[in-house]
Amino acid sequence: MLRAINSTIVCVLVLASAAIITMATPQVAGSSDEEYKDLIGEWSGVWPGMSYDRGTVVIHEIDTEKLKARVTLMVDRLDSGHEEHEIVADFIEDSVPTIKFRAVKNDFTCVYRKRAKKLDVSYEGDSRGVKMSNSVKMEKRKQLLSNIDKLLEDNPLPEGKKSQAIKIAENDNATISLIRATEGAGLGQHFHSEHDETMYVIKGRGELFIDGKWVEMHPGSIHFNPIGKTHTNRQTGSEQLVFISMFSPGMKYEDRHFVEQ
Repeated sequence: MLRAINSTIVCVLVLASAAIITMATPQVAGSSDEEYKDLIGEWSGVWPGMSYDRGTVVIHEIDTEKLKARVTLMVDRLDSGHEEHEIVADFIEDSVPTIKFRAVKNDFTCVYRKRAKKLDVSYEGDSRGVKMSNSVKMEKRKQLLSNIDKLLEDNPLPEGKKSQAIKIAENDNATISLIRATEGAGLGQHFHSEHDETMYVIKGRGELFIDGKWVEMHPGSIHFNPIGKTHTNRQTGSEQLVFISMFSPGMKYEDRHFVEQ
């Protein structure tokens, strides 16, 4: 009983730290034009409509010569869950910089209000045959200093390998590692006989197979693989999957038991 309580406490503390690391991780590239550097970044807000709940617009870079912007739209739909779309958008260079693109059957317009430091995002389209429009003022997510990118940079993926585990910390209570996976890489189905595992996704996308079904792994999602539960995971999409893996108690010896499929 005492061990279970201690494991729970450690898990909560580590997840809180992981959340801070995730929030601190830079998610975007630099702009090609210094004038629009404040527009580059991750913007988030909540639409008051019925079609979407929370939305995020990540502006990666702006090409003022081609009048294009590379953006990622992430929306949590009330009917179908999380969606993510990477788009090359039109950029209108004006006193009020504007980015326009079409995604998920809607036309989006993102207007940057320099003085207010807000991104006004509106969309028009239809949902199930009904014409809809809505807008929201998005705020920029603060980018703090982080060591995640430095860890990945200092520990490049070994030649010929598609996945990697970088150990961050270890004691009797927990082993914490940073995991990266590319090109569909993942472990075969296995279980841990004496360790609980908690996974916190930093970036990229993947799938976790547990309880007889595949569930989506995406930035900010938390997954728990308890002692004895067979599971496996794999990277999906074009971006590498990066997540924190925490074993409790500390994994001082190999405790992966593979299951024949």
